[in-house]
Amino acid sequence: ANPESEDGVRDTYQTFLYQLAGADRAISDAIASLKQAGRWDNTLFIASADHGISFLPTLPQRHTDFTDMDQANDIYRVPLLVKFPKQTTGSVSDCAVTNLDVLPTILDVTGTSTSWKFAGTSFANECPASRERRVVAATGESQVFSGGFSEAQARARHYADVVSNVGGIRRVAAVGTSALLIGQPIGAAESNSDIASWTLAQKKMFTKVSDTRGSRVPSLITGTITLSGPTDVGTEGIVVVNGVAAGVIGELSGARDVVEYTAILDYSLLTDGAHTVELYVRAPDGTLTKVGAPR
Repeated sequence: ANPESEDGVRDTYQTFLYQLAGADRAISDAIASLKQAGRWDNTLFIASADHGISFLPTLPQRHTDFTDMDQANDIYRVPLLVKFPKQTTGSVSDCAVTNLDVLPTILDVTGTSTSWKFAGTSFANECPASRERRVVAATGESQVFSGGFSEAQARARHYADVVSNVGGIRRVAAVGTSALLIGQPIGAAESNSDIASWTLAQKKMFTKVSDTRGSRVPSLITGTITLSGPTDVGTEGIVVVNGVAAGVIGELSGARDVVEYTAILDYSLLTDGAHTVELYVRAPDGTLTKVGAPR
């Protein structure tokens, strides 16, 4: 199940957005290769998924009993992106197709004959008629979904309030009231007196970062923050890499004692070589104070 706190849910959603970016890059590379080979115009290209994921607090990510239809829409509104041969313009369709229709469509478009019988129907030339959007959960419950692409758009707008969808993928790290600081140089600041120390589980990874494609970089960090006193609600931690704000720690809002944190960093700042990492604190009024390096 998802975390109870909004900050915990946001951390989880940010990590999945980076995964989505990886999938998007792979698809983009495949399309580029087809174009370079001169095969794109004649290619039938299909991209889809097995299920969606919901990020609503306390609820499961991948299964539902349909009590919460926002959660159900997150899971069952699965993308199906199709580029037919010779197709030059895009469109959005509310045709009620399923994954069972994909193979019949491929056979239809490629002119392949078979004696097989299919439960699905080709959607190459027309939308399969008289269909309802009924889905069945692993637990046996079923539900008929009304509406079309507008439902997916509504969920996208909801999640844009969790992590902004404006800008490039590096902006996934720009969250909270400190979002505008991400990517900006952080200058001198007075010492912070509310934090005694902090730890960084991935500290060693910052000593030797590789920018080779496929290498692991510490774009997700975890650790603990030991407080000398309670912080005000709205307080945020700013993770600074080589003097530039790279990520936001939301767990400092209204915190006390020892806080476990997770933060997503702007991976574009993690270039080849060694990097310094420091923690700053942004008060609700915008004042910045410096904690320094992790112990």
